[in-house]
Formats: sequence, structure tokens, C-alpha cells
Amino acid sequence: MMIYNICAVIPIKNFNDVETTVKRALESKSNFIEFRFDYIQNVKDISVDMLKYLKELAPENISLIYTFRDYREGGKFKLDSNQKNSIITKLFSAKPDYIDIEINSEDNLLRKVNDLATDNNVNLIFSTHDFKETKTLEKSIESIELFEKRLELLNFNKEILNNSVLKIIHTAIKFSDNFVPLKL
Repeated sequence: MMIYNICAVIPIKNFNDVETTVKRALESKSNFIEFRFDYIQNVKDISVDMLKYLKELAPENISLIYTFRDYREGGKFKLDSNQKNSIITKLFSAKPDYIDIEINSEDNLLRKVNDLATDNNVNLIFSTHDFKETKTLEKSIESIELFEKRLELLNFNKEILNNSVLKIIHTAIKFSDNFVPLKL
């Protein structure tokens, strides 16, 4: 019998009705809740205290994912590297179960993520999003291999890598595109 994991995604625009939204997500019987902070109306509202409070809203058997998606991959804000680093540091400080980070992130950010994940004992989801097409199986495999080599060159923590998840999102144009991720 196949075991399914369901993730409820909550785009955080502000923190006003977050309790009600989390309660509804928990009613959906999801195993994971992903908080998308790149939807927030004002990035200055993201504080470590608020991020820790969100953790308290979910029972321990629900894994929490904190995400601040890059603009190039569907995020809502164009941030400079200092702003992005500041937000990522706050996300890690709250110690969620996972933090989602794009595989196309700059090397400096990946180094920082490696250190923060190690120091805070947070698992990683490495993600990539293509909203235009599905790469061929060969190109998808090549992208994964290049990313793995990049992490090796950055001396990424092996324990962190062993516990990480790779998330690849493609846009299917034709029916056969749906089989590419299944073959990876």
C-alpha cells in the first residue's frame, strides 16, 4: 500500500488571521504545512518571534516548511542579496522542520544555508520551478548532477544533504511530460 504525504500551502499575506488558516489546514489531514512568506505585504513584518509562534500552532506530528520563494521562481518580491540573507536567517532561527531553498541560489546564499541548517538542525528542501515547460529527462538529470557537484564544491554538510529533499516542479505541456519527474 502506498503512503501519501499531503502538504497544505499557506500564503502568508499578513499575520492577522493565521490561527484560523492553520486550523483549516490541520482539518485537511495534511502531513506538512508550508508557509510561503514571499506573499507577505511587508517583509519587515517577518520576525523570529512570529515565526516561532507559527510553530506553536501546529502539533509536533505535522512537519512545517518555511519558504521565501525567489522572484525568478514564482516569489512575489525582488530582493537584493542582503535582504534575502536577512529573511533566510530569520527563517532558520525559528527552527522549522524544513526550509525550502532554490537550487539556483547564489553560492554565497547556499554557503550561508549550509551553515544555518547545520547550526539550527533544520532539514532542507532544494527546489527548482519551471513554469514554462518540462525539461527532457536527460536535461533534468544533468541539472541534478550539476547541482550535486556544486554542493560538493561548496563542501556542503553531508548529513544535511542526506536528510534533504529535492523538489522539481515542471509545467507539463503535453501528457508525456508528466512522466519525466516519475523517471528521475
